Amino acid sequence: MAPKKKQKTTWFGFGSPPTRKKSKRARKPTRADTIASLKKAAAVAAVVCGMGGVAVGFRYMDRYVHAVAPVTQQAGALELISPPRWINTELQAKIAAVAGGYHFPLGDDTAGAIAARLQHLPWLYNIRIRTTESTVHVHADYRKPSALVKSGGKTYLLAMVRPDDSIYAAEWPRVVLLDYLELGTLPILEIKGFSAKGMPPVGGSWDAPEVTTAVELINVLARMDEISCREKPLLEELAAIDVFNFDGRKNKSDSHVILYAKDGTEIRWGAAYGKSRLYFEATEQEKLATLYTFYKEHNNTIQCIKSQICQYVELRNPQKFFPRPN
Repeated sequence: MAPKKKQKTTWFGFGSPPTRKKSKRARKPTRADTIASLKKAAAVAAVVCGMGGVAVGFRYMDRYVHAVAPVTQQAGALELISPPRWINTELQAKIAAVAGGYHFPLGDDTAGAIAARLQHLPWLYNIRIRTTESTVHVHADYRKPSALVKSGGKTYLLAMVRPDDSIYAAEWPRVVLLDYLELGTLPILEIKGFSAKGMPPVGGSWDAPEVTTAVELINVLARMDEISCREKPLLEELAAIDVFNFDGRKNKSDSHVILYAKDGTEIRWGAAYGKSRLYFEATEQEKLATLYTFYKEHNNTIQCIKSQICQYVELRNPQKFFPRPN
């Protein structure tokens, strides 16, 4: 008897049930795959880190530029604008030393800092500092000395306070005491016979009448030289002005103010400048006219003793009749 064929099981009459395929087992990564993945991850990390490093680098570079900017800032040379003709290299060097040098960084605070330093230099006043792209301009007025005094073994120069000076007072004539410099281009007369009482330190103002009137007279002679004998100034023939008998404090009848030529000749001026009428002397205008006429008539010299012209020059006596108060 033939064996029975094994009947296939149906699935609810619709044939054989679907067979379930076995899924493929995941392939285990090889060592080469792992190395490739690590390389890709390292490359991405390197790019990210590089971009971050560039950003940090730019930040630090910006800080560095700002840090070194003051060092590499452009410098400007100190320049005196319209200085007087009589200024010399020694005074220029003094101005530069007080200012802080010859070259300065051109910053926002440069002008103010230099102006503040120069305020302590009595040779200058009305100081204005202006910076340009390459220079530091010093605009200022200069105190021009016309006399010197000696006290305590030291020599000082004197300059009259002018109307454009902030310390000027018309009712209170004053001079400013300056440290001594050799100024060969200016005629400087020595004032003798003064009292040093109340004499200020260098840079201070001094209102001693005997000193201020002597400086005033010297300045008047300087203006006369500019007008009448610029080529050979009379002041260059003079050496000193003596105020020992100022206001007749020693002898009323002697000349209160005496000018001395370099050879010792006396020019007897008389009362302090502006006070001639109080002592019935020739006016200041007549005294000046007499002096300069005498000077020109004797070939522009006042060295009377040396030239054997006379022993002294008298200016007190009026040449014309003037009504005098009783």
